[in-house]
This record gives sequence, structure tokens and C-alpha cells, in this order.
Amino acid sequence: RYWCDSCLGRVAYICQVTGHYYDTSNVGRVVMANGEVWSQVSFRSYGFKCAGNGKYYHRSERVIMYDRINWCADYFADNGFICAYSGDAYPNSEKVTLAGGATWCKQAAAKHAFTCDSCSKIHPVGYGKRNTMCVDCHKKLKTMADQQAEEAATAPKRKRATRSAEEQL
Repeated sequence: RYWCDSCLGRVAYICQVTGHYYDTSNVGRVVMANGEVWSQVSFRSYGFKCAGNGKYYHRSERVIMYDRINWCADYFADNGFICAYSGDAYPNSEKVTLAGGATWCKQAAAKHAFTCDSCSKIHPVGYGKRNTMCVDCHKKLKTMADQQAEEAATAPKRKRATRSAEEQL
């Protein structure tokens, strides 16, 4: 069949993937996020619907989330992240930022990270003393304890030296 220009858009359309003309009463059309018109046949083969914004995209723009839901790359850039622990894509609502700046999902952080009792920052398991205090806080605590022990050890010597100087006067 052939359609005149006035019929295109009303009763017929051109699929911008295949270049074929379709009668809208026989083959449904899908309007993509970029404004292109695709036949349902082309869409089933090459397209997807973004679960984030509800618009239609080419599969090359798809990000498969950790739960196998499809998001488009633009929506993901504003609303998602890649978990540095698992490598999977997650929504920002699942983001946990560790002390070093790495972003993990809540699930990975719950299993493989801990919150330092001293600084309250989140660290990977294995980066601390029995996973209750991070290495940095442990070093600070040890340094403070060493300084206090040194001061305690030198304090009696200073007192004796001060008394000796007073006795000589």
C-alpha cells in the first residue's frame, strides 16, 4: 500500500528503524524518548522501556540494575551508581559511602564493612582492630597511650630533679 503525506501520522507511519511504512490499524507504533517512531516489531527486537522514567529507548542505552530492572543511561547517571564492591548498578537510595570515598550498596556494606566505634566512619572488614575500630583511630589511640605512659614514666624524674634543685638552694 501507498500513503500520501496527509495520511502519514494519521493512519500510517514510517518505522525509523527499518524504513518500512505501516498501517496503524495493523501494526502499533512506539514513540521513543528521542522522538523517533518505531514499529512494535522493531521495538520488541531492539528497544526497552526505562523503569525509572517510563520512556522508550534503544537497547544500547540500557543499564541493567542489580534486580534485573532496565534503566536508561541518562536516568541512571542522575539516579544510580555502580557498587565498588559488587560491580552491580544500584539506585542512589542504596548508596553507602565508605571512609575512603568508595561507594558500596547497603547489602555489601552490611556484610563486608563496619562502622568504627571511634570516628563513626564506615570501613571495609579487615581494615581495623577486630572490626570495631579502624586502623587510623587505633594508631591515634595507641600513640596517645604511648605518650601518656611516657609522661607518667618521666614525671617522677622531673619531680626528683626539681626537689634536688630546691635543696641546693
